[in-house]
Amino acid sequence: MGVNLVAVLIASIVAMAVGHIWYAPGVFGKEWMKLAKIKPPKKKQKHMASTIILAWLSNIVMAYVLAIFLSFTKASTLATSLVVGVLVWVGFIATVSLGSILWEGKPVKLYVLNIAYNLVSITLMVLVLYFL
Repeated sequence: MGVNLVAVLIASIVAMAVGHIWYAPGVFGKEWMKLAKIKPPKKKQKHMASTIILAWLSNIVMAYVLAIFLSFTKASTLATSLVVGVLVWVGFIATVSLGSILWEGKPVKLYVLNIAYNLVSITLMVLVLYFL
């Protein structure tokens, strides 16, 4: 099971960077907060460091599992690697996240915004894992 741990760490950092940009106020952040009914904090959150660390650990796990999937499927070309990434996205992210609409009554636009981020993030993780 050839998992390149350096590639996994870099892929997780790339995913964090994409999230930082994606959910920035000037990109989709304001719309996301409105759709998710989140009020902007008046001051810095006390536990922001632990939140960021947990999010990064989550991205490390995702990148590691994605690397395992790429290894198990013997994805040897960029095209097959990207197909594996899209299948992971469709089979796990898009389907599980649909529950937010079905059971929690969240807006479809919020679902689309979040799963689009995940598609971009997973695609970039695949690229990092493939090229490193």
